[in-house]
Amino acid sequence: MLLIHTNEPMVSTDIRLRVTLFGTFRLTLAGGEEVEITGKRARAVLAILCLTPGVAVERALLCELLWHGRFQAQARASLRQTLLGLKKQLAPLQLDFFEITRESVAVNQAMVCSDLAELESVLAGGLQSQASEMLVQIGGKALLGRLDFGKPFEQWLAARRAQVEQRLKHAVEAALADLQRCGEEQEHARLLDAWGLRLPAAAVSVDETRTRIGILPFQASVPGQRRTPASKSAFDLYLQGRALTMRAIGDGVLARAVELLEAALAIDPEFADGWTALAEARACMAVYTPCLDRLEQSRRMAECARKAIELDPGQGHARALLGIHRWTENDPVGALDLAHEAYRLEPDNPDVVLRLGSFLLYIGHTREALPYIEAAIDLDPVNGRSFAILCVARLNLGHIDAAIAAGQRMVDLGLPSMWLAVATAASGNHDLAVEQYRQTRLLMNTVIFPPAGTKALSGPALKAYWQVAAKGVCSGGAVHRAVYCTLLDYLHTTLPDGGDTSIVAPAIWMGYAKMVFKTLGTQITPANMYCLMSIWADIEPIRQIRLDREFMPFAERIGMLAAWEKYGWPDLLPAPNSRTSTS
Repeated sequence: MLLIHTNEPMVSTDIRLRVTLFGTFRLTLAGGEEVEITGKRARAVLAILCLTPGVAVERALLCELLWHGRFQAQARASLRQTLLGLKKQLAPLQLDFFEITRESVAVNQAMVCSDLAELESVLAGGLQSQASEMLVQIGGKALLGRLDFGKPFEQWLAARRAQVEQRLKHAVEAALADLQRCGEEQEHARLLDAWGLRLPAAAVSVDETRTRIGILPFQASVPGQRRTPASKSAFDLYLQGRALTMRAIGDGVLARAVELLEAALAIDPEFADGWTALAEARACMAVYTPCLDRLEQSRRMAECARKAIELDPGQGHARALLGIHRWTENDPVGALDLAHEAYRLEPDNPDVVLRLGSFLLYIGHTREALPYIEAAIDLDPVNGRSFAILCVARLNLGHIDAAIAAGQRMVDLGLPSMWLAVATAASGNHDLAVEQYRQTRLLMNTVIFPPAGTKALSGPALKAYWQVAAKGVCSGGAVHRAVYCTLLDYLHTTLPDGGDTSIVAPAIWMGYAKMVFKTLGTQITPANMYCLMSIWADIEPIRQIRLDREFMPFAERIGMLAAWEKYGWPDLLPAPNSRTSTS
């Protein structure tokens, strides 16, 4: 172990420190000598920053995670002293290891590499043999093991672990598909066995889930019946683009995915799966990035999906993606037609199955949607989005305990806790629900990004905003709800995108019908359409939206009435023959 006590500079611009993130956190030199970092919280700060080198972490978040329960001024002072101590300990090696501002801290990306980054790099680069070796070495070690600083840190770390395991799962899936395509059976078996060592850490739920993870995700990634590019370079670009699309979250991740997929299609423009993958990346751009051109991204996504179908009429996933665009055109009939046809073509594709289930939820067919949602989870049991949709479906049906269980599983897999909090509030435990909702702020700028065209809140402002939001949605108090509705009014008139999900979702959860009709009733986008599934909960105050006299004109305006006439009336609305008609 290397102990640094001297005040003499040993700084070298060639030194790149290596970080071990799986298992016990360690910092080593290129030669393998360990650099001792004194102080439990100093090691934790460094570990948190090294998870995402180059990405700024808010000081307020570090204080919340590592000095939870202390007064804000005291926590910030402790963090300041910890950072000073870290800079002093690392200065003999690297003077510019940190990038520090008044509100945030980051590790200089050029100065550090990690076992996680190396593993993701070799997987993305098609170096499957090296990936197998690394996975064997890592085994089932948990990310940042043996760190414990209380409940907020535990929840934050659980979300980060879930995100990492999801990324690795998709990267390994792509690598296995590539090996299978090339007939590398021995290397395929080796990588599959190596990944099997990781499954206990990847599966954070019940034992039966672990079994399914090991088998199912590798069935549907590149169907053998479909044409693959004749060019290996095109296929490699395609696999890398798909892996980044599955990752989705991160600065520039989706833009890079689009770039890689477009490069693959430039080599082989007749590759149908490539066009579907590009359509999916465009859809993710419209949903997960704070962009101001969501409709343009949707239109480009639709063009890619149509090209895929033109080349290969069996492209079910492309049809499901095209259905997303139909919703933006107020054509849910067309969207559902496409989703049903997609399911007929690809009934074992979890993305296709989940899309059909979600479209049915949007029009209020919760009972019909539930089996599809559960089937999608059976096919891919570590997709947090599926559990978010399951949470909503269970809540819509009045299955509160089941909704809470699904919401907790969603949080365990790295998604925000708002749905869990809404379900908890429905159970009557408002205090716990408020706290759960507030925990969402810990995912700001990592899973949740600020509305398009705005700067991220930080420090006291961020904390105050989430306090108002949490009480407005979950406290059950009319005054708190009115305060947050007033804030939504302000955001609606000032944000570049007045239909941003940060407005639409809480408006539904608070039963603020006027705002729901002004947003979704004006323009549905790929980002805000998921909010439609939440209007069908028969609980207060959400049911006030459905009971509002403007609800039916709203439903007709967005094409939902036409969908009911074709596919049947919603669970919570009477059929036409029992309604009073007027002439």
